[in-house]
Amino acid sequence: SPEFAEQCYYSLNRLSAPCGYLRASLVGAIPHQKNLLQTIATSMQSKSVKPERRLQNRKQAVLPVRVRGVDASGASFEELAHTLDLTSGGARLGSIRRPLKQFDTLAVFYRQRRMEFKVIWTKLLDGRSEYQVGLQALTQAKEGWAANLFSSTPEPVKQSQAAFGAI
Repeated sequence: SPEFAEQCYYSLNRLSAPCGYLRASLVGAIPHQKNLLQTIATSMQSKSVKPERRLQNRKQAVLPVRVRGVDASGASFEELAHTLDLTSGGARLGSIRRPLKQFDTLAVFYRQRRMEFKVIWTKLLDGRSEYQVGLQALTQAKEGWAANLFSSTPEPVKQSQAAFGAI
């Protein structure tokens, strides 16, 4: 009946249906399951999500660093850059102005500390001559960035910081 067809059409567009069949085929009718389209969409979305490969949590931190190494053309360089985020075992840098090769070693200087990293990936930013670089630490040095970046307890606020709002 026309009313039944209209109800099925309306129900399919709403992703739930009290109607009896999803569609007919030469073999026979395919029974309609409630929320079938939503179930299929959810299933497809869950399969396309990549699992988190990172072992440590990232901490968003923009810190000035000096980077020294050899670029993709074999030329030695030293330049200023900054971190974008950190883990206890790696970092993501921004403002790298030259292409780097995967698995090359870089020295990263932060304050008076020198840390060795391996280049894991590089990404040229659109419309710029700037790269982001993913690095993996060659040694696990907790004191590398700052001890309080990866501690689970918040650092107490000093009175001088609280008075001037420099938290």
